[in-house]
Amino acid sequence: MTLARLALLFSLGLAASAYARPPLPTPLPDGAKATFTVDTTPPDKDLLPNPYVLVPGTSYIMMQFKGGNILLGPIFGGMNVKHNSKELAKSSVGGYMGMDVVAIAAMSLGLAGIDSGAKDASYTIKPYAYVEQCGDDQVYRVALAYQVNAVGGKKGWAGRYLVHLPTAIPFAQFTSPSPAQVAAFSAELTASADALSNVLARELRGELPATGRDVRFGSLWLIGNKIGGMGIYTLAKDQALDHVQVIDERDGNTLVRIPGFASHYWFGTHLFKRNQVHTLVDLK
Repeated sequence: MTLARLALLFSLGLAASAYARPPLPTPLPDGAKATFTVDTTPPDKDLLPNPYVLVPGTSYIMMQFKGGNILLGPIFGGMNVKHNSKELAKSSVGGYMGMDVVAIAAMSLGLAGIDSGAKDASYTIKPYAYVEQCGDDQVYRVALAYQVNAVGGKKGWAGRYLVHLPTAIPFAQFTSPSPAQVAAFSAELTASADALSNVLARELRGELPATGRDVRFGSLWLIGNKIGGMGIYTLAKDQALDHVQVIDERDGNTLVRIPGFASHYWFGTHLFKRNQVHTLVDLK
């Protein structure tokens, strides 16, 4: 492993698990018997590994990696990234980040037939969104997530369902969008929430397999920044994850289960538009 990659792993909070084979997400075990309540609180610290930060007063998690420097080392480089992330999060309040992720998700869950107001729920659903600053092509990409946890402690089942919004946001307009741009984002967020709620509903009906085709999978919506250092880099478009499971392909969409640990942004069951995927190669 190169020093540059190790520094990146430390900055992402992944170094402890860098050499372990991460687990694959599993289907929700109770299926149609599961009952839910929406957790309206902001994402907890276990969903905010360094250098991720929360946009103040929202359920948007900001992920940006500028400021890391291999010469500073993994600790001081990570601190610099964290500082830059906090400044960006503060400047992002309002505009795109003014859209209420939790309210939009709760409505979509109801439309998909998922009762999220059970009094004695067996699972909580926490809606939130990841916002990744993608440096290779100078845009932000947004993923809506439902973190689903069994009620009653850390030892229960936990899973994550994500959908990737199709339209990337250029750097130049991110902190000062026009009303029309915010309206378009709101419509896209709502449509994405509807799609994600339908994925969860299908999971509850037992329509989605636990595993599928074992593939090498790459998307700029997962990894949007080059890695490396000292003038030697691997561009985002050339990076991909191994042992991703393709469990469904229909209507121009690709549904995959991606292995990882809870702190990994990419862990979970993800819905992509096929044109968001740059690498999909069967592993043998």
